[in-house]
Amino acid sequence: MVAQPQRPAEHFGRQQRQFILPATSTYSAPRGLRQGPAPVSLDRWPDLLSALVDQDATSVRSSGLPVRYRPVSERDAILADWLASHHEGIACVIGDPSFQGSSRVRSLTPALAKGLEFDLVVLVDSAADNLQAVVDRYVGMTRATQQLVVLS
Repeated sequence: MVAQPQRPAEHFGRQQRQFILPATSTYSAPRGLRQGPAPVSLDRWPDLLSALVDQDATSVRSSGLPVRYRPVSERDAILADWLASHHEGIACVIGDPSFQGSSRVRSLTPALAKGLEFDLVVLVDSAADNLQAVVDRYVGMTRATQQLVVLS
């Protein structure tokens, strides 16, 4: 019996998995992929990502507005002021499950906000200092197109 050729999507999927698995895994990679640079240790990722998410950020994209850092207690006042002064546009509160969204203010987790953009982002910064918290902070901070407010 002659083996049927693989469909391109199946072949591509296998090839893609070969390249993203670390060389230290138990997966038997082809000889050419077995050697290579050692993967970055996971305990170094927070430092690397923290460098990207600089606490001294000065502006968001081309708007030139400074990033504002405020206490969580000011969330509702910040949103009310923004809605009163902006008759169009969408804002998003990221990282605050207690906030109920509205027609112009969304409430999302960092995972759900990936790939989306908002005129105003109010990021409720987690007190956690682990890899996931750093990634969530980075995702939230990069969703703003005009203004970013970080609450802690």
